[in-house]
Amino acid sequence: MSLGIFELVLLVAVVVLLFGTSKLTRAMGDLARGWRVFRDEMKDVEPAARAADPAVPALPAPAASVRRDEPVRP
Repeated sequence: MSLGIFELVLLVAVVVLLFGTSKLTRAMGDLARGWRVFRDEMKDVEPAARAADPAVPALPAPAASVRRDEPVRP
């Protein structure tokens, strides 16, 4: 079952009628603010967690230049 354009427009119209535009704009603003805070916190947490957790492997060093036509030896 997929939603077409008509169904989406009808759904949006019902939601606007039920909640009103002022509550919807406030809710969308709160959602955007929460998402922004979440992203900022994830930026702060990831490097600290990676450095503190010995189970997380370090990023591999860049490989030396390898020509594509030569076989790679183990």
